[in-house]
Amino acid sequence: YYYRLFTFDERPNYPSTEVSGSMAPTNPIALTYSPTSFSASSSEKGFDPSPLTMEIWNASDRVMAWTASLNSTWVGIDSTSGSVTGPFSSTNDTDTITLTFNIAILKEGTYFTYITLTADDPEPGLPDTVKTISVMLEILPPPTLERSPSSLSFDAIETDPNPDAKIVQLWNGGSSTFSWTTAVNVNWLSLSPATGSIATQTTDMSVTALTSDLSPGTYTGKITITADSDSGKGVLRQI
Repeated sequence: YYYRLFTFDERPNYPSTEVSGSMAPTNPIALTYSPTSFSASSSEKGFDPSPLTMEIWNASDRVMAWTASLNSTWVGIDSTSGSVTGPFSSTNDTDTITLTFNIAILKEGTYFTYITLTADDPEPGLPDTVKTISVMLEILPPPTLERSPSSLSFDAIETDPNPDAKIVQLWNGGSSTFSWTTAVNVNWLSLSPATGSIATQTTDMSVTALTSDLSPGTYTGKITITADSDSGKGVLRQI
């Protein structure tokens, strides 16, 4: 801005005066942050989601002090105040807030909260800046190992080839991904595959009865399938 200032004196022989100059305007602080919202997901009884971060900087040419507040039992922040200079560039500073989650007490569902971010403008008469950043967390059903059928039977004749293999279908009745392994308590059953992982697909496991070394009679065996999900707890199914 440029200005000119005039003074007048009505008395005789007193000249008028003129003063001119320039002045820079006071720029308000410019609170800037990224991202503008957060979302995360996990499964019930699963691991906490990975931490998330938000950067804060000032797009104006003055120092900006900020505070952050959050009222939640399932997400926390590691920093509640700071100050940054501006304008933002690769050489100017930014502050970082890290969000961490604690889902141990949460049931399946969708949860919402928000962070209140306030930037204090030190210039008298200029308002503070208040922003809210939404945080959404989705808790999905825990992974569940399902199988069909739950039992198998084979008929064979001594000296004949092995009977045809039978298929057991495995799938995830919940969410997320789990790995599975098998154990057989007899040596005349063969599985293919014997291990794997399942997210949303269905896996076919082939079960073959090896009868060449068996004498006539009735035999019983057990297949145990163990699924280790991100909850860290094994789920057992038997055939």
